Amino acid sequence: MPRCVHVTVVIKRLGEHRSDVHGCWGPQTHIATWQEQEISNAVWAMATLSRPDEGLLETMARDAMRRGMSAFVPQAISNLVWGFAVLEYNNNPFMLVFPSPPPL
Repeated sequence: MPRCVHVTVVIKRLGEHRSDVHGCWGPQTHIATWQEQEISNAVWAMATLSRPDEGLLETMARDAMRRGMSAFVPQAISNLVWGFAVLEYNNNPFMLVFPSPPPL
């Protein structure tokens, strides 16, 4: 299986907003085989490209919780939190761990 996560990062860095990025995701996507950085990169890339896939986001959020915070380096946690927030995908198991900031 190709590592599409890296493709999305490269596409972003090249500034190409291509619609075929979604071809990387699908029912055959096995998040359990991905490294933690690949999961956080995928969420980051979807947020950066403004191309969310709710099913995949849900799967990644649940898998991140299954693995536990200690499995992720701080940068990966930051990418996940930022990506979910940008995509306004806040009502998921991963984001519910973090308290909401007080209103300004």
